[in-house]
Amino acid sequence: TLFPYTTLFRSSDSVGVNAAVAEELGEWTPEGATRLAGKTNTAKASEKALELVRYFHRRARGVDGYEIAPASKEGVQADELLRTHGQEAARFVVDYAVREAAKTRFAMRFFGAISQYIPNAIQEFDARRKRNRAEEERMNAEAAREEEIRRQYEKGRQALAALSPEARDALYAEVRA
Repeated sequence: TLFPYTTLFRSSDSVGVNAAVAEELGEWTPEGATRLAGKTNTAKASEKALELVRYFHRRARGVDGYEIAPASKEGVQADELLRTHGQEAARFVVDYAVREAAKTRFAMRFFGAISQYIPNAIQEFDARRKRNRAEEERMNAEAAREEEIRRQYEKGRQALAALSPEARDALYAEVRA
């Protein structure tokens, strides 16, 4: 060829291109599906992933009832986020991304825009969860302490009620002194 660099841009069907690499890397298509060795990947996102994408568009863009194809790129990204971090963390990531994007006036149009915020959001989510767990443990310990005080108080009341009137009066006199 006259232009050696043109061999770099030949299709996977061309001679000299490693078919295994082409199959592994795939090719993005406008519909959001990937093509692997001539086959279209029609993996559909879960309903939870589609709901997460709708939640993103409602929070980030104010769009209610966002229509999304089950095999769209946004759905696949949401599914991956849910699989990796769980539903509670994924919603937190969306909320965190919306808050952080507002600080810089970044108008997120697609779900993939939150990807830059995921590491910091997950770090913040874990820190909040740790703080909440510590607060819950503190509250449980306080409740257990109050329960023990209540039990001791009740035990004292029962012991006081079991005393004879003379013994009770003697005890009152001793406590007042």
